[in-house]
Amino acid sequence: MKHLKKIVTLIVTISILSSMCLAGTMFSASASGTGAGLAEWALNAYYSGWAYVYGGSSPGAVDCSGLIYSYAGGNRTGDAQLGAASESGSVYNGIPRVHGLGLYHPGHVGVYVGNGMAVDARDESSGVCYSSVDYMGWTTWFKLSNLSYPTYGWEEFNGNYYYYEDGEYIVDTSRTIDGVTYYFGSDGISDTTPSDTSSEADSTPSSNDNEPSSSDTESNTPYYETVQYGSQGDTVTKIQERLQELGFYTGSIDGYFGDKTEKSYKEFQEAAGVTIDGISGKSDQELLFSDNAPYAAQEPEQDENTTETITSVQEKLKSLNYYSGVCDGEIGTHTTEAIFAFQIDNDLEATGELDEATIEAILSDDAKSNPRFETTEETEATEETTETQPPTSVYTFNAFSLNSSGIMGPNQLAVNSSNTSSFILNNEAAKNNEATAKNVVEKTNQLAKNAVSNFASNGFTAVGPHIFRINGVTITLFTVIMLISLTSIYMLVRTSKERKRKAARAAMRMEKRMKKPQAESRYWW
Repeated sequence: MKHLKKIVTLIVTISILSSMCLAGTMFSASASGTGAGLAEWALNAYYSGWAYVYGGSSPGAVDCSGLIYSYAGGNRTGDAQLGAASESGSVYNGIPRVHGLGLYHPGHVGVYVGNGMAVDARDESSGVCYSSVDYMGWTTWFKLSNLSYPTYGWEEFNGNYYYYEDGEYIVDTSRTIDGVTYYFGSDGISDTTPSDTSSEADSTPSSNDNEPSSSDTESNTPYYETVQYGSQGDTVTKIQERLQELGFYTGSIDGYFGDKTEKSYKEFQEAAGVTIDGISGKSDQELLFSDNAPYAAQEPEQDENTTETITSVQEKLKSLNYYSGVCDGEIGTHTTEAIFAFQIDNDLEATGELDEATIEAILSDDAKSNPRFETTEETEATEETTETQPPTSVYTFNAFSLNSSGIMGPNQLAVNSSNTSSFILNNEAAKNNEATAKNVVEKTNQLAKNAVSNFASNGFTAVGPHIFRINGVTITLFTVIMLISLTSIYMLVRTSKERKRKAARAAMRMEKRMKKPQAESRYWW
């Protein structure tokens, strides 16, 4: 067993030394003292699965500041690296398009690798991570004082070529260099490998690198990345601006693809006849920024005269006791119901629609008021009786009523002393059939009493406004649950006691073993 442990230890040691030598070989090309070199170093650390080790600064085992120190040297801690920076700024105002910037928030540092992404040695469980710059809440970006960063010209990073102007790589534009036109996407990557990386652009930098050049538009070369809900950046800003031009988007131009932007983009996709998924890809964007892009359908604005007319109709219907809602100039459910009732009473076609004939009839002096309108007079309670009548509806339409809130619903039947509904007795159609009406009410009341007695006999118990049924099945189920609960508690207690007994017996056996050698030693000495 001892020999096996020695062999395993030797193998592990050799593996570690080999990986360190290999790492030194792999990264020797990147360790050139540039921002791009630091960014490549950080990406390789992520892809190689380096471990997080507090205080570590060697390839394969680093902490957050050790990741930077292992390539750039200089200061060892994050605060010191930021303090010695040659340039720094707030992340809130945007991160410059520069590879290999340091990123900082109190107690932690990382490396910006471009295109809105960063690498940092996070913790022991996560190791070296690759994530969006928004994820860690970085507060400050900075340039390492002992690294060089480009100002103008070509730079190779991670196998791709970028072109820098005014200290940042350009995006969403084109440049003609030595007679060759290069296109740069939103990630800044050139579509063509330059033949001479020392050459400079034939034209001066444009005033706005984010605007596509005329050659981009003429050749229909795509220069936007695929974006969707949660995306942010210049591409989203351009999409929002274009959607606003087309009349689909009315929100703020903030560069964030949120709910409003997604909804507007889906409306554009529907109008364009493409797949409605809220995702802005190459084919969608080519159509969005083309001259053939559809415009949003303009919703017809309501005529002020129409609004005033509807308001006048509502007010007149209210005075005729058909309508009790708000006179807001909009035809809603309550207004439609009032129009329908008016049309019936005034010998018009009952459609509920406000046509010219109906408007003329309502606003005329010959308009008939609601014949079913009832006024409920309040009576004061006397010492002899304290009985109060149930609330009655203000407007009555056959078997339904329009209450004080303007909502149509079934009438609440007010039962009088003879157990006959006041609604039935007051109804014109039932006045000549009082005996029949009384009979109907009496049978209804009897059915209600029978239903209540059946509930009571079947074991229903009323508690407040709710009714609970307690029968044999319920009692049996409750008993079974209680037995299972008590059995579980008993088994837990018993298991606990049994464990304690076993522990006590083990302690006693151990004590006996300890006493035996002591007893034998007395015979030898």
